[in-house]
Amino acid sequence: MKKVCTLMLQRNCPEVSERAAEHIQKWNGDLTDFFVVESGSDDNKIYSGPEGVFHANWPEAKENGLRIPKGFNYGILESYKLNKDYDYYAIMT
Repeated sequence: MKKVCTLMLQRNCPEVSERAAEHIQKWNGDLTDFFVVESGSDDNKIYSGPEGVFHANWPEAKENGLRIPKGFNYGILESYKLNKDYDYYAIMT
């Protein structure tokens, strides 16, 4: 089991999320699971790649986005629901 969960907070930039996902999986995929916390307002610009996505799709999040505290708290909460016992979290924007 992987000990690290990497969370990337993102909004309406699927290309950036895809490049980050590819890079993390290529160089650190054996150490970490990678998830995008997506709070996009434009449904055509939401990351939906093969890596995990936690989509904050409630109205306030879609309108205003998620800032760092709420965004990462949401990502950590969603990762707990996966029942994977991570020892560490790496966060990135």
